Formats: sequence, structure tokens, C-alpha cells
Amino acid sequence: METSALLILLSAGLCMSAFLSHYKRNLKAQSTPTNWTDAQTYCRENHMDLLTVHTLEEAERVQNIITDESILWIGLRRRQGPTKWSNGDIVHFDNRTEGYGQQLPYCHSMSASGRWENVDCAQNKSFMCYDEGDGHSPLSYTLIKQKSSWCDAQQYCREHHTDLVSINSSTQNTEVLDVQGDRRVSFWIGLMSADWEWSDGGCSSFRNWDSPNQERDCVIIIKGSPGMNQYKCDQTATAICYEDEVHLVKQPKTWEGALDHCDREYGGLLRVESPQDQRIVEAALKRSNVSGPVWLGLRQSCLFGFWIWPNGANVEWSNWAGGSQPDKPLSHNCGAIATSGPGMFKWSDRDCLSKSYFLCEGEERQAV
Repeated sequence: METSALLILLSAGLCMSAFLSHYKRNLKAQSTPTNWTDAQTYCRENHMDLLTVHTLEEAERVQNIITDESILWIGLRRRQGPTKWSNGDIVHFDNRTEGYGQQLPYCHSMSASGRWENVDCAQNKSFMCYDEGDGHSPLSYTLIKQKSSWCDAQQYCREHHTDLVSINSSTQNTEVLDVQGDRRVSFWIGLMSADWEWSDGGCSSFRNWDSPNQERDCVIIIKGSPGMNQYKCDQTATAICYEDEVHLVKQPKTWEGALDHCDREYGGLLRVESPQDQRIVEAALKRSNVSGPVWLGLRQSCLFGFWIWPNGANVEWSNWAGGSQPDKPLSHNCGAIATSGPGMFKWSDRDCLSKSYFLCEGEERQAV
């Protein structure tokens, strides 16, 4: 098949779940094969990024739409630089048990002895979050007893605290262990030992190697191959990119004007219904390089004062500045998201007649 035909298939044939987000995730292919670095640049400039694969089901969906021996870059590349904690700190103090360098990736949990065990990242465990001190209060730790995979634990800690705990000394290791209390139970800490990393920084320990090769640093998918194949990064292949159906419209409009535009041109003014939705919106705004508030589909009932989305659903999950929704009689009746300043990406109420850029969701409607 020609690359242009592959592009049509990918563009029309596959949407994927975006990790509990209600936005559709579409796959797109570039028209001309390039090396991995240029493929990454293409995806970031024209879509979101090279594809991150989280499950065997996702890998099989990609396989199902390739009809020949086309070679596709995905976003996995051998890790560059030192091992880092979840929060980005370089690992200086190391208390991992032996064997962590075999059959990576491993995620690490703290055992009753304080050593860091090598564990399958998909296992469900309790986990330790931390909150950064502000100069007046010290670093603090919180043990979350609900059991989650490492990636879900990381996500929870980043949403409700600072991050999964990082440990920089034997003294701190003891402090974290003492928080646990019941030393019969191990818990996740913020360390994953992985030789590979995803282009978009996604948390996925999924590896389905077909032909591991220590001399090749990038990864492709080939039709008919049972798994991932390592490939030289300077060779050429077709980039497989992803994008979520979130669209920033750079036309200043009132809230009602934005609502009409999104209903006419897309699937509606944007709803943000979960932390996963919020992260996708933040990524889209970071790429857009805009400043000032941007309209969301938030509207307050003039009669009852509660906040709703354009489809009539009540606002359940929220990200309001200050931690609580604006209430009548002091509030304005429409909602926007900040794109700069100390409250970046927080929601706020605004005068519905003021004009701002806005976010739409859903597939772009074709002109008739």
C-alpha cells in the first residue's frame, strides 16, 4: 500500500479511548517516511505526539488497520540520561534490591525492611504520596491505602498531592517507612526502573517485544509482527501520531458566540469531566502558546445557582481556582480556564459578554 493510502486508513479508521477521558483519540499518519526524531517533530507540530501504547488491545487495534508491510514509528525510545524519580529528581540514593536490571520495566515498592522491591507495575498496591513544603511547613507524607497500579497511583498523587514519594537519603527512607505503621504491607514509591521512555512522557510499562536488540534505540510496529520491533532511529518509517478531539479556536467571542460556533463547527463547547480530560486540555493549551482566559462549556443556572455543562449535565468533577465553585450572588454566570499566571489551568467565572478564545470538542463538521 502507498503511504497516502495508509494515511487515509489511519485518519478514518481508528479512534481509541484516552484513558477514561470522554474525548475521542484519533490516530494520524504522516505522508512521508522520516527518521524517528523528525517523526516526533511532525507529530508534535501537527497533532499531539507519537503514539503511546498502553495495552495489548491498543497494539492490536493498530495492527488491524494496517493492510500491508508498512513500518510505523511509535513513541517508545531508549531512555536518555540518568534514572529519575516520578517528580523528575535524579536518583542519588539507591535502595533497590538485586535483579532490578533484568526484564525491565520494574516499578518499586517499599518492603517492611525499607528495601525497594522490584514489582510488576500493573500490580495493585497501597502507595505513598508527598506534599512539598512551602518554607513554613515541612515536607509531608500521606499513605493511600486503596490499592492501585503504579501508574494509577502516580496519577492520584499528582492530582491530590505533589507526586509519588521520592527518597534522597537513608534518613528519609526511614521517615517514609515509619509513616506506614503496619510494616507487613508494602507500598509504591515514585520510582520506575525502565530502559525505555515514551515521547509524550506517558506512564506505560507495556512492552510486547518481538525482536529485542541492544544496538537499536527506537521502536516500530510492522503488520503481521506479533509485537514491537527495535529499529535504528536514523532509518525511515511512517510516524503514527495521536490527537484528541479538542480544538482551540482563536476567535474572540462571547460565551454564547463560542457555544454557537462549537455547535455549528464541531461537537459542542468543551466539557471537562475528569482529571484525564483536564490533562488533555492542559496539553492542548501548552502547545497553543496563548494567554488569557479561554471559554469552557461552563454555565451557571441563573435561577438555582448550580453549574452545568452544555449537555445539561451537572458539574461533578471540577478544577475551580480556590478549590470551590463561584456562588451567587457575587458570581458571573460563565466559566473559563486560565492559560497563564499563578492560577494557570484553573477555572474561574467570567462575564458572559466578555470576549475570549474558546475550546470546542468533537470531530470537525464537514461543510455541505
